[in-house]
Amino acid sequence: MKTTIKIAVIAMMGMSLGGNAQNKIESLGDVGIGTATPKGTLHISSSITSKNSTQNFDANLIIEGKSNTRTTNQGASIGFVVPANTDGTNPWQQGRILVSPDNGNTTNASGRMHLQTRYLDNEAWAWKWRDNIVLRSSGNVGIGTTSPSAKLDVNGDVLFNSFSRGNENGIFFRENFVNSNKYNLSILTYDHNGNASDGLSLNAYDGISFSTGSNSRNERMRISQNGNVGIGTTSPRAKQHLFTGNSNGIKDLYVTSIIEGMDARLQLMSSNAGSNGSSISLTNESSSWTLHQKTASLGNRFDIGYRISSESEDITARQNIYFSILKDGNIGIGTTNTKGFKLGVNGKVAATEVKVATYSNWSDFVFYEDYELPTLKEVENHIKAKGHLKDIPSAKEVEQNGFFLGEMDSKLLQKIEELTLYTIEQEKKIKKLEKQQKEIDELKALVQKLLKDKN
Repeated sequence: MKTTIKIAVIAMMGMSLGGNAQNKIESLGDVGIGTATPKGTLHISSSITSKNSTQNFDANLIIEGKSNTRTTNQGASIGFVVPANTDGTNPWQQGRILVSPDNGNTTNASGRMHLQTRYLDNEAWAWKWRDNIVLRSSGNVGIGTTSPSAKLDVNGDVLFNSFSRGNENGIFFRENFVNSNKYNLSILTYDHNGNASDGLSLNAYDGISFSTGSNSRNERMRISQNGNVGIGTTSPRAKQHLFTGNSNGIKDLYVTSIIEGMDARLQLMSSNAGSNGSSISLTNESSSWTLHQKTASLGNRFDIGYRISSESEDITARQNIYFSILKDGNIGIGTTNTKGFKLGVNGKVAATEVKVATYSNWSDFVFYEDYELPTLKEVENHIKAKGHLKDIPSAKEVEQNGFFLGEMDSKLLQKIEELTLYTIEQEKKIKKLEKQQKEIDELKALVQKLLKDKN
């Protein structure tokens, strides 16, 4: 009690303690230790300490927590007291920094530092201390955990608030970090207008890989430095390179709609109207089949082509186009010019059966009673004059223009039916001649008999 009164009196008098006046209690209540001009309620001024010191005690302010045991849940602390009531009353210690042993071993000075705040445990209805940040002697830092297993171990959610901070905020991973290589390994926020970051950018200088696995890391996808994306390969050769190896019957690419009843769509689009267009190449080590959609400048057609070698990365550089679908729906096989027909074939066609579905001008009219059948003399005269049958194109016309299969079949049938009529007419004449010949033969026999009887 006497000591308390003495300090209060000295404080009111604003007196200095010590012969060199380095310790002082001002009349305002500020206490200076090692300084005659304290700048705060407690101001300690002493020689600086070395961060590499090996001394047992080496600090400007030492707070000792005495105990007859060494346990990790007890230590020395600095407390922070603020009012618990809104009117400034009821002071409570609501935060503290506590240093405890880092382990229970004897003759061991490893320490652990806790940054703690007070919280209400609703189940126990008690005010307890929460370890917000824990620093271990290993250098590991724990947030939400007292036993961090890495340099930073966070048990809970992490929020990086980069909204309205432009495109320069994020997490950077780099040895000897400098601005010249700051983006080599980084996770950044971004926004196209640069004032409200709501996107996430993952950046790495040599590329980015995505892996799965527990005891081992199995790479599944990679984005290489040149922007090529590989799935199942570590060295993608194109903007999108899918390598499946032995898929064991599993689909290599599966496109479906997430909405029942909706169609699934896969679209390849060329962004440059002057380019060759969009292509899909089915390639092995020696050859390649290509599905290629040409742009408007190249005819807006769809081709199926083949090339000998897969060495060229230009999948449009193929030697042969075997199949084409033109923009008007016409189809060319061995040609891209169908000459206006629905199907154009440059080459031979073999089929077990070909059917012309309908043909309105079939040749049965030859058998109509009003059909004027040309005489054989007229046919002969036309052949002598033209060199071919009437209504049948000449060899020159066929060479230049080809012919319509249905029309030609009808014309050939017309000639066959005309020939049939000629044959029927000739058959009638032959029968008549045979009858006449029989009558002549009978008359001859009768004449010979009469002559014989007369003699």
